[in-house]
Amino acid sequence: MSLNTSSREPRFRPIQPASSDTAPGYGAAASPFKYTIPKKRAVFRACYDCRKAKTKASVASAQDPASRLEALEMLIDLLQKSSSDQAARLLQRIRASDNPVAMLDALGESTTFPSIAEVPKAKDHLERWLRSQNPSDYSSVPGSSTSSGSVLSDSDASSSFNMTSVNSHGKSRFGTVDDSAVVINEDGQDAINDMDFQLPPLAAKSRFNSAQHAVPDASITQEALKVFFICSGRLLHVFSKEKGSQLYRAVYNSQKTPAEASPLDLGCLMSIASVGAQYMCGTHGREVEKSFYEIGKQQLDAIIQHRPLDAIKVCSLLAVYNVMGKATVSLAYVEIGLGLCRRFGLNKGSSPHHTLSEGSWIDYRKTWRTLMFLSSWLSTTLGYISVELPRNTSDVVQTEIAKICVLKANILRVHLAVDDITAPALQLIVQDLQDWYTHLRPEMRLDCTGRDDLDLETKRSISHIHLHYLGAIMLFYSRIASQFMQPLKDWGSIPVDLRMMLEKLAGEAVVAARTSARVLWLLGRPIS
Repeated sequence: MSLNTSSREPRFRPIQPASSDTAPGYGAAASPFKYTIPKKRAVFRACYDCRKAKTKASVASAQDPASRLEALEMLIDLLQKSSSDQAARLLQRIRASDNPVAMLDALGESTTFPSIAEVPKAKDHLERWLRSQNPSDYSSVPGSSTSSGSVLSDSDASSSFNMTSVNSHGKSRFGTVDDSAVVINEDGQDAINDMDFQLPPLAAKSRFNSAQHAVPDASITQEALKVFFICSGRLLHVFSKEKGSQLYRAVYNSQKTPAEASPLDLGCLMSIASVGAQYMCGTHGREVEKSFYEIGKQQLDAIIQHRPLDAIKVCSLLAVYNVMGKATVSLAYVEIGLGLCRRFGLNKGSSPHHTLSEGSWIDYRKTWRTLMFLSSWLSTTLGYISVELPRNTSDVVQTEIAKICVLKANILRVHLAVDDITAPALQLIVQDLQDWYTHLRPEMRLDCTGRDDLDLETKRSISHIHLHYLGAIMLFYSRIASQFMQPLKDWGSIPVDLRMMLEKLAGEAVVAARTSARVLWLLGRPIS
């Protein structure tokens, strides 16, 4: 008996479990449910600012026409609709700018080029932007009316463009729009006067994403600025007090909001305030401190491109902000800043730039010294050595003095942490001090006679390094003596190997004390 299997439907096992009242078996009859997968209607992509800040975008911000790709598409459509002369000028502006969103906003205010409203995609973005900004006031936009063959009356025109109502700062979102510019043709299409229509202000969104981190109030920023120059500004020179006041006045201008200020000035000011806010002991909450830091970090790319010397200062401030909690992130900012310093020759002794004045050169040179200090400290504590080694002895001096200071700090930490130091711990500290001295450059040793090519300040710095080293030896021996030379302790009960180590350290401590006195005498001599 042959079975005709061609007419039978294939039987599949259902993915979802069937209800309990259905008959057992497989196939479509086994369950009354339809196994259809719902299709996703739309996929929203985050805007450029949200992707740059690595933050989650809402649906409204994802639909907002702030995307770099959408702005480029609009510019291409404008090139196609422009005349040859206008297209040539537009192409020059595209080549000169790297921010198509901001340039598109500038073109919307210009009367030289054809109206951007002629681009169909631009009108769609405009309609979505209006709905996301003020849904209650959204009654109709050009192209959404279903009436035909009539001209809008004065009341209809005014209600249609009440979307351009004045905001809290007394300015229209779009600028000025003439009511007579909106006319409905007989075919239901809209005709827009090219000269009177303007796009929403996309440039403000390209400068700063206020939806993620709002700019703190002027009083809070001024307080953080003041605390910075009182506390950290005197220890690590980055921006002068006069420059900080100048940036504050540029951002918090009475004629415009801080979000509309220059992104370069805003990034520099927020970086200063982020470090100052750390000294305010949670007066205004952690969110204010984070807002300062996030805004400064977002504007770093623009500062590197347009004001690279100021970007060195911003990198220093961002490194100081992360130096305690995120040392690896701080080291990354330090490496960026040092790379910019080497690019512009700040690591050299004399200025290679004829455009910089002597005062500006000294100011940026101080920032380079701050980065060198941070690099040396982080490299020592994290065990990281930069791939590109310092080029001259003055750079090495900064690194070595940080290393020996960390070793002295470890000795003090051991002195305060434990009462009795074991023999392995003693041997480890001795080995660290010996390794540091072994890896010194030959021209940095006290017995070196070939240092005539070094300047006086570098020679004095080398002497200070050896004073720190000799002081570490004396500090280490005094710590051991306070433990083992007590009246209640029997010298004979100490192991022989440990006694030999103590006797050797005692001799080295005496030599260190004599050498320190000699170095201090040489430093105190008048220069002939």
